[in-house]
Amino acid sequence: MIIRNSIRQMLRTPVITVAFLLVIMSSGMLLTMGANLWLKSRQNLKAYEENFLTIGTVEQKPDSMRMEKVWNAERKDYEIEQSPQYSVIYPVSILQFEGANYINQPEKRSYYASYAPEYRLISDDNLDIWVLIVEFSPVEDCIPDESIKIHVNQVLNGDENLEGAELWFCDHTNENPSMLFHDKNYVAHIALCGYAHGSHMEEGLWDAEYAPIPLVTSQYDENGNLLEDSIEEPQAYYEVVSDFYLTREGKRYFNYARALSLPDRTFPVTGTGATMLLMPFYQGDAYICEGRDISEEEYETGETVCLVSREFAKNNKLSTGDAVHTSLYYTNSRNTASRNFSLNGNQGFDFNILDANGEIPEVFEENTYKIVGIYDVAAGADPGNYQMAGDEMVVPMNSIRNRDSKNILAYGPMTGSTTSFQIPNGSIEAYMEEWEKKGIVDLEITFYDKGYRELKSDMDNMKSMSLLLGGVGISMSISLLAFYTHLFLSRQKQRIAIERCMGVSKKNCKKSLMAGMLIILMLGSFLGCGAGAILAGSISQKDFHQADYDRTYSNIRASDEKMELEERDDTVINFAVFGVCSVFFVFTGTGMMLYHTKKIFCLEPMVFLTDSKKTDFML
Repeated sequence: MIIRNSIRQMLRTPVITVAFLLVIMSSGMLLTMGANLWLKSRQNLKAYEENFLTIGTVEQKPDSMRMEKVWNAERKDYEIEQSPQYSVIYPVSILQFEGANYINQPEKRSYYASYAPEYRLISDDNLDIWVLIVEFSPVEDCIPDESIKIHVNQVLNGDENLEGAELWFCDHTNENPSMLFHDKNYVAHIALCGYAHGSHMEEGLWDAEYAPIPLVTSQYDENGNLLEDSIEEPQAYYEVVSDFYLTREGKRYFNYARALSLPDRTFPVTGTGATMLLMPFYQGDAYICEGRDISEEEYETGETVCLVSREFAKNNKLSTGDAVHTSLYYTNSRNTASRNFSLNGNQGFDFNILDANGEIPEVFEENTYKIVGIYDVAAGADPGNYQMAGDEMVVPMNSIRNRDSKNILAYGPMTGSTTSFQIPNGSIEAYMEEWEKKGIVDLEITFYDKGYRELKSDMDNMKSMSLLLGGVGISMSISLLAFYTHLFLSRQKQRIAIERCMGVSKKNCKKSLMAGMLIILMLGSFLGCGAGAILAGSISQKDFHQADYDRTYSNIRASDEKMELEERDDTVINFAVFGVCSVFFVFTGTGMMLYHTKKIFCLEPMVFLTDSKKTDFML
């Protein structure tokens, strides 16, 4: 009866009642939308923080280009070859400065060659022999300033089927080669360099030509200084005389012939401080298919654990938990392993595998690693320096005791494929601001964040919009609730006085006064907050799931990322926000009603009847 009378009184002012309902619905919708979008923006940003990494790569630019004249025997002229020159090669420690705030410290990675005759390697099935150590004699006395015929007397290393064959030979880069005699025996390190040429060549003949390559040392000390060659002026070929292989020059060719067999029994070992600092893993071209990644603690303490390729594990019947033995015998501090060990097993080396004394490098460290994870390479991965090598093993850098200090056969500046670090997401601008204070202009730093900056900007804009909506909803609800409760209650003063004079108790009078407003308040709150939750849900689906991010160097495939977003259920958040906002409106409105009602009921009924202001509650 009391509630019915209260509702009847509300319906006697339809304009104000409908306006009150619409205001409650509008403010409820704005508040719920704002709160919902704010929570979802925060949740999405937190989720992407766990998947997105900001990696920086460093490459030193050359100070100048060296112009060198190289003789071309085919063209009978010099050609200009350019090579980069560095006045100083910066150490990786140059990247340490105040305010860098690294998550993973900068590292310049080397790879280490492990002699492994006990393992089956990819190179076993993919031998590509184009370098030879041979003893030969010219077919006739001649000067090799153009292609000449030589007879292969003996193959010291290489394709043994060529022994006894005739090949085209030219001292291609020497303007004034010395005379060769058909009755003498010579030794040379030769390689395919192009097509045979010369005045005596038949037109239309396209035969391969071999050229000699001097065996010059490429060994460095741990400070990056090239060691002095034990042979003052190495020649491109030598005459083989009695006891030649007992001489310093002869021993070098003999050792080099033996050393050329080592790469076929070698797999590369790369030391790092975090798997994701390796660009193939970061960009998603390599991924762990069995087991787990090396943990942060294992990287830090230098545990003897490793990741091996799927092919290596398959060829040697290995699985996670098994052990792999390494025998490291040289260090390459210039290139990634993929530069010298390709995925298909072919190998190419731009350095001398002998040390400065012409000796085969000795093993400087042996370890036994436990396999904790097996990785695979994605189909269609781009080849090159930003790729894993065939049979490449990944180990904690701290597990290699003699890292970057023994048998360094190649050394060079920091490059994008060998030098990287990790910083917190969203800190690129702050990092570069501090870095530029050092004034080093010939180090180029490139950042990859998988589109995090764009994502964070979108999320920040969404959060700002949600805060604006929520703020408008709260301020609108509080001010309008205060206005309408005061308006409704002040227009009921004479009714209150009459009911009190007729003997209605204060309790029942309060119920009669507030019941109708509470119903309108609850109805408007539920409808408005519900509409806000539904609208916020549809907006978040559209904006969050169709966002376009830069995945060029992402370790998450686009399809996987989209699937992750679609599978997340936001129903709990929608209901929670709906409930909280509805309760907020009901409690806030009820509190305001109680406050105004209490003030009204502190006065005597006669005060209302004698009030000079008329309250036409019938409107």
